Amino acid sequence: MLERGSKSLAANTSTENMNKSQLQILLSHLDEVEEKKAELEQYQTPPSIAAEVLIQAHVASDLGGDNAESDPGSRNGQRCDVVDLGTGNGIFALGAAVLGATVRAYDTDPEALDVARENREWLEEELGRELDISFIEENVIFVDDEADTVVMNPPFGLQRGTGQANVRFLETAFDIAPVVYALLHQSEGDRERTRDFMRGLASRNSFKTRILAWFRFPLPNTFGFHEKEAEEINVDLYKFFQD
Repeated sequence: MLERGSKSLAANTSTENMNKSQLQILLSHLDEVEEKKAELEQYQTPPSIAAEVLIQAHVASDLGGDNAESDPGSRNGQRCDVVDLGTGNGIFALGAAVLGATVRAYDTDPEALDVARENREWLEEELGRELDISFIEENVIFVDDEADTVVMNPPFGLQRGTGQANVRFLETAFDIAPVVYALLHQSEGDRERTRDFMRGLASRNSFKTRILAWFRFPLPNTFGFHEKEAEEINVDLYKFFQD
């Protein structure tokens, strides 16, 4: 956790105007879920990637605020309702709340939610203010909510039995909000096939698609059956939106 002497970062920064580096520093000191579950693909989103996703959404005013650019699908408003599906340790949800959003974060794992709530308590102490965020235990496919924006890192479909999890997450997200930010795994050796599939899925649900960035996402040797010490996979950052 962040040493108490470093509180000056939060104290001297207007959190809703944090830049990517400042947000990354805060997120890098959140506790991770220790007992990760393979069947839920609980790979930790790196703080550098989470900060990039959140700042892109923030600049487009999809987390709220008066800083919208001429970006398709963006809105210029005050405070946005944001949903995080599969929140894990809360890195997306907490980052969005730090930047000014009202957040509801869902996960099916009660142990992960305990870690997320502990992270919220630490962040609130660090920032000296309460965050407008709720952590809710619920299976994603049963989430019934309405929001302005969904931000999520769904399962990549790398483990047995999780192959369609990303699709189920997206279909739920499309029912919740008109703007969705999602990290999605590229098929090895055929990224355009994956992108075409995602564009088609979005179109069938009346969403348009933009690919904002791609990352090398680290997969440490988290589970007992992993043979490699660590590897990296390619992931795209998608923005799905309705006019």
